[in-house]
Amino acid sequence: MSVDTVQRALLMPGQRFEGAGAVDPRVALFLAAEFGERIEADGDELRLWIAPRWRDDPLVRVFLSPGEESIRLG
Repeated sequence: MSVDTVQRALLMPGQRFEGAGAVDPRVALFLAAEFGERIEADGDELRLWIAPRWRDDPLVRVFLSPGEESIRLG
């Protein structure tokens, strides 16, 4: 994914979602482009797996629960 694609996506108006535990789609896109290893869907649950080299990054740690390697996106 190119930087231009990410920038355009971040500037697009997002849909408002007020569900519990939701991650803003612009934040999810940024995290996936910068730090993601893969995205997995299991039923209604969507998880972003963080690449091992980024799991201790302070920006990523605020989204990861202790001992987790993925972020629940929805």
